[in-house]
Amino acid sequence: MNATLSSRGDKGRWSFVSLAVGWLAALPLVVADPGPAPEATSGPVLDLQANGFSVGGLLDAPAIGDGPRSTLLWKSDLFATPLELSIPEIIRIRFPRRDAAAVPPGSWRFECRGGDVILGTLEGIDGDRITVGSPDVGAAGPLRIRRGALERMRRIQGGVRTIIPGGLEGWDAVRGVWQEQAGTLSSDRPNAMAFCDVGAPAKACYDLVLSWTVRPDFDLHVATDAAEFARLKAPAPGKKPNDVEEYRLQASGGKVQAWREGAKADFGEIAPLDAAGGSLHVQVFVDQETGRMAVAVPKDGQADEKPAFDKTVAPRKAAARPGFSIKLRKGTVRIDRLRIVPWDGGAPRLEPVVGLGSPTAVIESFDKTAGEFVVRDGAETRRVAAAAVGEVGFPVDPTAAKPASGPAAVLLGFPAGSRLTGTVREIVKETVTLDSPALEGPLACSIGRLALLEPVAPAQPPSLPGRVGLLESATDRMLGCIAPADGVGWQAWGAVAAARFAPAAAAKVSYRGTPLLGGAGLSLAKQGNTLSVVEIVPGGPAARDGRIQRGWKLEAIQLLPGGQPLPTVGLTIENVVALLRGIVGSSVGLRLTDATGQSQELTLVRDRSGRGDVGNASEQDVLEAALKVQDEKSGIKAGVGPGGSLITLKTGDAIFCTVLSANPDGLKVKIDRDEILIPNPLLRAAELVNAPAMPISPQKMERLTTLPRMQMTDPPTHMIRLASGDYLRGKLLSLDDKKATFKVLEETKEFERPTLARIIWLSVAGDNADQKAVEMLAGNAGLPVQSVGVDKRRLTIAAERVEDGRLIGNAGPLGQLQIDLKTSESLFLGVAIAAQPATANSFKKWELKPAKPPAALLGK
Repeated sequence: MNATLSSRGDKGRWSFVSLAVGWLAALPLVVADPGPAPEATSGPVLDLQANGFSVGGLLDAPAIGDGPRSTLLWKSDLFATPLELSIPEIIRIRFPRRDAAAVPPGSWRFECRGGDVILGTLEGIDGDRITVGSPDVGAAGPLRIRRGALERMRRIQGGVRTIIPGGLEGWDAVRGVWQEQAGTLSSDRPNAMAFCDVGAPAKACYDLVLSWTVRPDFDLHVATDAAEFARLKAPAPGKKPNDVEEYRLQASGGKVQAWREGAKADFGEIAPLDAAGGSLHVQVFVDQETGRMAVAVPKDGQADEKPAFDKTVAPRKAAARPGFSIKLRKGTVRIDRLRIVPWDGGAPRLEPVVGLGSPTAVIESFDKTAGEFVVRDGAETRRVAAAAVGEVGFPVDPTAAKPASGPAAVLLGFPAGSRLTGTVREIVKETVTLDSPALEGPLACSIGRLALLEPVAPAQPPSLPGRVGLLESATDRMLGCIAPADGVGWQAWGAVAAARFAPAAAAKVSYRGTPLLGGAGLSLAKQGNTLSVVEIVPGGPAARDGRIQRGWKLEAIQLLPGGQPLPTVGLTIENVVALLRGIVGSSVGLRLTDATGQSQELTLVRDRSGRGDVGNASEQDVLEAALKVQDEKSGIKAGVGPGGSLITLKTGDAIFCTVLSANPDGLKVKIDRDEILIPNPLLRAAELVNAPAMPISPQKMERLTTLPRMQMTDPPTHMIRLASGDYLRGKLLSLDDKKATFKVLEETKEFERPTLARIIWLSVAGDNADQKAVEMLAGNAGLPVQSVGVDKRRLTIAAERVEDGRLIGNAGPLGQLQIDLKTSESLFLGVAIAAQPATANSFKKWELKPAKPPAALLGK
């Protein structure tokens, strides 16, 4: 049977009270900005799409034949079974921060093709491999890098710090606003800000590479500090403080300018920015003692003799501010490299790295005992002291294996900065076995040595089988849907199947009130009754699908799952935009006509990049407006349910149904095709018809709810309200489809059924009737679930299974009930809900209060 719940009070029209849930203040009915994911302090954290996360740990995932694993198994206390996640659909796994293993003196940075890096000592070189010892990776034995995979090896110089590639650890930046990918940091959020104490000395070069897909405007500060960053985040009105010393790059209108600003200011243009995707390599030299700032713009790795900018503004007070910050005002930006190199304050260029002395020289071997390279240079063979070499390049081997790619490829990051890509063969006993094209043989790496694990391939999240919502608990936040899982489960966005909720689960699912606005990534124009595609948003869902072309005509939109196609003819352009939008991760079906007149049907998964321009409106408000349009077009109406009558229980729940009859035991109703008897102790009110409101004066209300002393031993049990607005207090003896029999004092009266508007079950103050009702509905097998409808109606069941977008479970004496997920605003799950006291409802005021004894009996 299907029950829809509400409460109406005494206002005539269906109106609904808000649910008051006190079990966890962090999970309100309306979800504000979800905030950043937690840091991985006490255990691993899985970062998921749309700023989701799960605190837990990797589970054993055995090898599957000879091929790589395409999924990982994750343990969360919210679930009784593992989350099995497709590798490319996760963002990353962050592991607790550990002190990096010490890099021994004389160590090298081994850079492989595709971006892999290993920090360690050189143990040997031959014609096929480079043998490396790496405490950072922590393998049981030496690593053997395939010679064809190695691009160069650089001596690790004292004082040089590589910040990016790295990660968000140590940055003052909001996860989700800033994304990590293969060690880079990127953002597409207007006004995104980030700061890091990079440990720069007073004289330093900031070696920086930026890239973008949409031309950015940004402000980039070097030689700054946390105090200045705080001022930039929350600028006070008026002028800048007098003691500010700025060394800044400013991108605006397609140009980058360098600014040196203190007691006075000097600036100059250093480079243009391409409107389409591009990159920029700059080297910013700063001497904070003299106030000098010089900027070089290397081309093909080589800087011009004369810098693009070189100005000195004497500082008012010499300082050594060690930080770096960036503010993205619009567009997109990715920090691909940030390296801090000590500088002597002389010519603004980095000293060339000493190599083998000849561009044609090739290392044949390494004599570790002598500390010398054996080098072949043409016909000559010679020895070169390794201590005199700063960098060695290795020629490209066209036969070498390509870097790891594809949906199963992952990147493993280590505390000191080493990173390796490959495919996971297995995870067993806290050890990840990685097959890396850069290495000979598999790498068995302890999970305890990892800093992060993330996919290499871009995510392509698939459609979900149910209505998409945001799941939140104390340890988890993830998009997904309620789905079958040998019981009630949750299929996270990116998971290959649903995980069953743990019996002690305590969480909330929000279908409304979230800021997670997504869209299809299409711009449309309307001519007459025809809607044509005029733009496909780069990188959006439609662009990734790849089939839709400009000029195609949009014929129908289908709201998934389960919705019927809605022809676009007759819809306003505003309604069409609203139907294309939805919560991130949800799906929309489209029927279009292509340039040849053929009909094309496809499904797109909405994401944030496809949401379109929302102007100054909040994304949460835009999403809510879109969902209201979708409710209207899907026929979902607030306050309307089957049967025409509304039953309110003492627990605060309410059920739309057909009232059949009543007797001294309870009320017989029909829900869908099932007839049930609701016991009197559960009942608070039966609103038989949608009667107009009838105001009650305080004096009349007091009279109606005062229990005379003569009725103390046998109080009235019911209050009936007639369609005329009159109230009668007494006892309901019977009700059928024709009439009601009602006893008032010692007189029995009959009323025609159509003259009754509602029946109220009375309780006496202090009789604990509400708590008794809660206890009657408790103790059922299944997962406690409480649904709040889009119009705040409420239903609580012990859910046992999921079928066709409905939760099915028991509600004690009410038997089996259903929750229709498409009409829910939110769900509350688990033991925290079951333990709550009954929620007050608007019929609670109909509680009898014993009359005060006469003053004479009180001695007055």
